[in-house]
Amino acid sequence: MGIMGLQAKWSALLYVARCGTLSGAATELKLDATTVGRRIKLLEAEYGRALFAKNGRTHLPTAFCKDILVNLESAATSIQSAQRKLADGSAEKTWGNLKISARPYISDHILAPALPDLLKKRQLRVELLPQSSSLALSQGAVDLAIKIDDLPKGITWDVKRVDAEPIGKLTYSVYFCRDQNPTTLPWVALNEVPEMRTGTAMMDKLAGKAGVQIRVRHFEAMAQILASGLTKGLLPDCVARRHPLLVPATGALLAQPIVALSRRNEAHSGSLERCKNWAKDALLREL
Repeated sequence: MGIMGLQAKWSALLYVARCGTLSGAATELKLDATTVGRRIKLLEAEYGRALFAKNGRTHLPTAFCKDILVNLESAATSIQSAQRKLADGSAEKTWGNLKISARPYISDHILAPALPDLLKKRQLRVELLPQSSSLALSQGAVDLAIKIDDLPKGITWDVKRVDAEPIGKLTYSVYFCRDQNPTTLPWVALNEVPEMRTGTAMMDKLAGKAGVQIRVRHFEAMAQILASGLTKGLLPDCVARRHPLLVPATGALLAQPIVALSRRNEAHSGSLERCKNWAKDALLREL
């Protein structure tokens, strides 16, 4: 994990010393080894002293480097302590602005009801937005994006600018209205959209030759139609549980990982870190 507040070159020095290799430091900092090596050379040029002695691929700190590391480790520990206080809300209240994007059923049914938990310890201005692209995230239009990883590597983002953290799974089952016979009901499904390729494929497989009779744009509309007793369909469990007339015809048939995407240079700021933890807790309660 990178240390916010330390200049990039000092972070490189710290992690090369900790890991012993450029590649190990690069993995921790989520950079390439060439970049880490270049930052070390910049420091050596600045101070006119060697910082590491090479033994094969291993980098051993010189006596001069060890003197620097004593203060550097102390600074890193202080910064991490401050970050933890900010993340758990134990620091003084501060103002901030956060823009969070998510699919409507996650935003409306999970994040919005949980907002009091986020706001009670921190004075924040929060804006819940429709699903945005990773480009909008990397360019700063959104601070935190809650995305569904529909397929392996199905979500793309700028790996140099955006961090991704798994925070839960969205599960789906087939639902119908209680007191109905699910074997005789036609299928309802979402309109096909690129982000839902896995769900569309599963729904088409379930429907088989009979096909899907009704298509809608939102899961909430789909749940209302299911509750009317006219159809059956594949629905997220977190949406179905809010409708007392709906019962599952199957166990979970599909599970999609949910990831939190944030800009790399802000991944460990206090407000954003607390927001990510809040979103994770809210999802765990509901999913």
